[in-house]
Amino acid sequence: NLAPSDVCYTPVSHLITSALTTIYLPGLISGATVVIKKTFLPGAMKNVINRYRVTVLFSVPFVYAKLLESPAIDQIEWDHVRLCLTSSSYMAPQHFVGLYEKSGKVLHSIYCSSECGVISYQASDDLTKAQSSVGHPVKGVDIKIVASDGAEVPHGVCGEILVAGAHCASGYYNDDICQQRLISKQYPDYFHTGDFGCVTQEGIVLKGRISQTMNIAGHLVNPQEVEDRLILHPGLQENPPDEEDVIRFCRDGMEDYKVPRKIIFVDEIDLTSTGKKIRKL
Repeated sequence: NLAPSDVCYTPVSHLITSALTTIYLPGLISGATVVIKKTFLPGAMKNVINRYRVTVLFSVPFVYAKLLESPAIDQIEWDHVRLCLTSSSYMAPQHFVGLYEKSGKVLHSIYCSSECGVISYQASDDLTKAQSSVGHPVKGVDIKIVASDGAEVPHGVCGEILVAGAHCASGYYNDDICQQRLISKQYPDYFHTGDFGCVTQEGIVLKGRISQTMNIAGHLVNPQEVEDRLILHPGLQENPPDEEDVIRFCRDGMEDYKVPRKIIFVDEIDLTSTGKKIRKL
């Protein structure tokens, strides 16, 4: 429901597909004002939001996390912001809650990819529902969830997410390897997203990337599932516990095959420019 009266803002570059298809182009097409200021600094973001009376804010989870760590978030005039959007990577539950507590705004997730643009949108203003999924496919988008053999799986069962729609790319220019790997042979109109997830009544639930999924004793385990459990540990951020305590905490809330066998403590985890974790040692 973007309108000419809206002022859209994102600190994310227009060269990143998630920003181009979720805020830049929709804003311009609807006749809204689009503010372009490419800086992730919380203080600069605060100045832009207040100065231009931004109504629609889009950013990636990494930037929202940095904003929550800064005193600038308490200086933002949230009354005129009607919509907060995010995309590109996993958003931790505490950041959904943190933004709501600071601003009174429920963060709405958009699921998109470079080849398929916007796939789904979480429209719910209920904080619990907003955290549970990335919403239902938008109009014109069709998805399939398939197992490793290509067979479709029922609702609630995880597999790779395939996407089709008139807005999807027609293919890859001069890149036969990507063409063969990412365009489905079994379902020719569908793109392989490489994302691992399922469909529930709440919408599409993302579990991680297929390329990061590990086979543990015949069971598929995605690192994101383990991280979701680790985040809940009450002392992990402030006073790191010992290895046995972490393993015991995981075992109390996860299936045995998902429980880490060894814990390595590091000072920091490398991130990409958009805040995605680089999951390699």
